[in-house]
Amino acid sequence: MRAYDTTRRSHLNRHQLCRQMLAGMLTSLAAAVAVEAADTCKEVATLQAGGESMVSLPMTLVPSRSEEKRAYELASSWKCTSEVQGGDWLLSCSSNWSTEVKLAYELTVGLAKEIRACAGSDWRQKAVRLSEERATTFLYREGESTEFETSLLMREAPSSIGIAEAVGVPSKPTVEVRAELAVIRLAPVRPAGVATSTESDPLCAPVRDIIRHAASDFRGIRGAPTGDKSWVALQALPDAADCSVSDSSAYASYQCTRGSYPNRGALRADQISLTRRMAACLGQPWETALRPRGNGMWVYGLSKKDGDVEVDIRGRLRKERPTLLIEIDREK
Repeated sequence: MRAYDTTRRSHLNRHQLCRQMLAGMLTSLAAAVAVEAADTCKEVATLQAGGESMVSLPMTLVPSRSEEKRAYELASSWKCTSEVQGGDWLLSCSSNWSTEVKLAYELTVGLAKEIRACAGSDWRQKAVRLSEERATTFLYREGESTEFETSLLMREAPSSIGIAEAVGVPSKPTVEVRAELAVIRLAPVRPAGVATSTESDPLCAPVRDIIRHAASDFRGIRGAPTGDKSWVALQALPDAADCSVSDSSAYASYQCTRGSYPNRGALRADQISLTRRMAACLGQPWETALRPRGNGMWVYGLSKKDGDVEVDIRGRLRKERPTLLIEIDREK
């Protein structure tokens, strides 16, 4: 029993260390400012123009201690691969895994700075901690088909896992990190406009009615049970499927899936169009917000400032096919 408790404590220490380190790095990732990077700017311009340049990691990104062998080795380990998925073009680059946390962090921050400087001041930048292991800076512009994601990914070194647990002795975790870049160029995004009359839009009446049911945790539209505190929804949204209701101690939720799209660009176009329509249906004081999820997927949310109901229209990959998930949540 003593060995089990000690091992569990070492697990907690490892997770706490990763969380603390990543939280501190995320704060600095959000503060990137312009720097000069001629080589990177040429490649960023090529990407924005629709070319397929393989973004290198110029030696301008090597920290000031570039004469140190480990800094040079980390920078020169940068590798990129590209692929086409249903009309979307994806570029994935990363450095080798390294225990040189500070160097990998400096490379990640440096790359975000250079891309922001090259893309232009009208590009928006948002830093998000996507998980305990990943912090990402998103660079994007409204209406632009290309977006950039620079990430610092952290993990426990495989060599440090298992030995201490086997003998039940706490050990100092060995953390490895790597710098990553993802460039996503979506297939053409052409979202439809908002209907001139919300009364003629078949989406409006159902979504308003479902939101009214949120006040009673959707009890009025619960059908046959499908599991513990989950039911088939008796009311569906237009062009949606697999609608369901669930209830937990924190939230009551209504969910539907909509469509299976050939690429992320087609999904984004429908996502933007659906968000515009829903915003028109709900009217003031509902407001729209945008949250990145990574890998070209975003969440468009609608909520009222002092309300307890939120509508999320989120993109996701389901069996590698992009789909939309429409979720209406009431926080208890």
